[in-house]
Amino acid sequence: MLARVHTNIKLLVLLGCSLLLGCARTPRVPTVVAPKRQLIVEFALPAPASPNYFYFVAFDNDGDPANGPVPVTAWSDAMGSGWGIISQRNVRVPAYVVYNQGRFSQYLNDQYKGPPFQAQVLDGGRRIRLTLDLDLITTSVSLLSMNIITVDTEFPPSPPGVRVDYDGLGPFPGNDYVSFPLANSTLRNLGDETEGDCPEPTLDIVDWSAEVRISP
Repeated sequence: MLARVHTNIKLLVLLGCSLLLGCARTPRVPTVVAPKRQLIVEFALPAPASPNYFYFVAFDNDGDPANGPVPVTAWSDAMGSGWGIISQRNVRVPAYVVYNQGRFSQYLNDQYKGPPFQAQVLDGGRRIRLTLDLDLITTSVSLLSMNIITVDTEFPPSPPGVRVDYDGLGPFPGNDYVSFPLANSTLRNLGDETEGDCPEPTLDIVDWSAEVRISP
């Protein structure tokens, strides 16, 4: 009888240890800390975004509003990426987020930084909303220039081809990048986005907004 009691106690102890070990192996859910400096960008299209096209939110982080990101419309060796370029300086866009094939990717100086902090496809694919960590765009300037550039392919046709299906901020050809201080502020479309200025509705930007949020 005593041996049975000891055996039962051993079984209970082993069972308790197994439960404790099982709990110890359960991974903890990491705490997501929101960036203290955020940029929220949203833009709308008249038709759902195509998985085969490219949707860029492009930034110039040199702090100079005299130049900024604009679309590439024809082939040139100086045009770098094939979809966007910094006006006046003719250099590659240093910071951007791209949406393609259902995936969001963020880059800084051609280095992949992972997905944005938050990215949403809303309204059946007609609206895209990003929440970005400003520290992954710049930490050294107080003014940022931005354009939203949509293209059917990353590279335009070889010469003498000219890109047709693309859009950017402002009236066609979309060279009206915006510059704004990196302080709490909101920018919105002021009626200069005309539906139909891009012949492809899945690339035609019809509305946009950008909001800077700085936490203490």
